[in-house]
Amino acid sequence: MNSTLPDQLVSLATIKYLGYDDETASQIWNKWIAQAPEADPVPEVIPIDQFELTFMDYIVGYSYGHGHRYDPELNANDDDDAKWYDCMDRCGINKDTQGAIMDPVFKRTRLTEACVFWIRNTIELRYEALKSSIQEVSRDSPEGSASHDTSREGAGARFDSETLRMTPWVSQDTAMSEAALSATNAPGFLTLYKGMDRSRLTRLFDSNGNLDDGLVLSSRPPTDFDGKTSA
Repeated sequence: MNSTLPDQLVSLATIKYLGYDDETASQIWNKWIAQAPEADPVPEVIPIDQFELTFMDYIVGYSYGHGHRYDPELNANDDDDAKWYDCMDRCGINKDTQGAIMDPVFKRTRLTEACVFWIRNTIELRYEALKSSIQEVSRDSPEGSASHDTSREGAGARFDSETLRMTPWVSQDTAMSEAALSATNAPGFLTLYKGMDRSRLTRLFDSNGNLDDGLVLSSRPPTDFDGKTSA
């Protein structure tokens, strides 16, 4: 994944950052700006009849349409890696992102859902993390700059990490840590894991450590918008 933060959240650079190859990203971007009202910056939400279409839904809709609606076999969640790569190629996912999704360490988890689910999950998590990082950098540096380099991305990541470290009821163990793997095999217990952006996790509890917003754990429903056609 490109380590340079885009200057604008709603941009061609963002679509590439989320995991699309150059050609596919350009197709999605050109269709978005063709529908969006003229504005600088380009709006994140545009009106479509009586509905509002978000940039994120439009991006996700491209993958969902290509990997699920037009060829159901590409939605297979079996153990045939070739089908997974074919699905991601059809959806325009770049090679770095394909490698991340196909990481052998997470194969057992990957096979619990279909290819289009993980494409969508990956893109949505990256979008939320990117949006959070850009907002945090903007608060720290109101004057801005011509580009957001790797150090600025690191600032956003450090902010999330420091926030979680100061939250005593949030475990510092990841799903692949020794403690987590041991807990998985503990007799009489069932350990559940869900991957998500760290900025969402900070909204899960209130200041006293009580569950505050369980909706941050939920997954968004499938989108009806497909970037291949006009919405």
